Amino acid sequence: MNKKNIFSFIFIFVMSSVALSQTAPAVSTQRIKRAYFDRRGVVIDYNSWFEKINLSSPSGNSDQKGILYGLGVNYEYNRVYSDYGFGGFAGFITGNALTGSASDSSGYYIPRTQFLALRAGGRYFIRVTPQFEFGVVAQFLYKNLNWAEKNSYSPARTKNPQMGGFLDSRFRISPRWELAQSLGLYAENTSVAWRFGGSYLF
Repeated sequence: MNKKNIFSFIFIFVMSSVALSQTAPAVSTQRIKRAYFDRRGVVIDYNSWFEKINLSSPSGNSDQKGILYGLGVNYEYNRVYSDYGFGGFAGFITGNALTGSASDSSGYYIPRTQFLALRAGGRYFIRVTPQFEFGVVAQFLYKNLNWAEKNSYSPARTKNPQMGGFLDSRFRISPRWELAQSLGLYAENTSVAWRFGGSYLF
């Protein structure tokens, strides 16, 4: 084999290797893209949960439950495979909180106090059918809520952040809309937290 043939062989080998290196990732990427799809959406939901309030007074310390309810909005991103998926979200809840009873004039009764909460977390779900998903959600909640002092009762400061765990379900009712419902609790409380709403997908 003369030098001209050797150089020709090396040139062909190098050019073939370059061509393969450029085309191989494209084929791999196409295969990966067929395996999953990205889904984004905005979730609007009603939220309700109970919270334990630590009260101090001249007669001693006590606990009392308050109920919080409000409207939440999330931006959500999910990576969806054929039979499962996972994603993350971030958003806020704004609403009202109340505690006590109006009939107890000497007790700790707050009929309404507003709050704003930021939330973020992640979800993992199983695709039971193409229209129905069931999974779990882990969420961090940071809220701005200050219970007022009343009738010699002094409430403790709200603990932040709070960690919550939920069972989560989604039901697709159209290509762009799905119903969303979650049931769970926050680590600081033993009462059920519930949320229900809809998600617009894009």
